[in-house]
Amino acid sequence: MTTVYNIDIFNNATGEFDIGTVTLNLASHTIGFLRSRRHGDNIVVTYVNHLKRRQEVVVLPGRFYDVVPAASGLGFAGCVDITAKQLRALGVIA
Repeated sequence: MTTVYNIDIFNNATGEFDIGTVTLNLASHTIGFLRSRRHGDNIVVTYVNHLKRRQEVVVLPGRFYDVVPAASGLGFAGCVDITAKQLRALGVIA
C-alpha cells in the first residue's frame, strides 16, 4: 500500500514554506540478491527484518524472476523492494 503525504517544507532562501510530497510504501520489504556461481548459478536472496535478523535463501533463477519481475533488468546483483506476498513466495520467513 502506497501512501502519499503533502508536507510543508521551509525554504531557507525565501523564508517561506513550500508544499512538498512524501511517498511511503509501508507494505514493502527490501531484499538483496546475487546470482552465485558457488550455488550453481542460482539466486541468493538476503533479507534483514526489522529485528536485524538476516535470512539467506537460495532460489532457482526462473522462480526468482517470476516472483520478482522488477529484478529482471538489474543484472546479476542488486536490491529491490517487494511485497510480503512475494517475500513468502521466495521462501523467506518474515
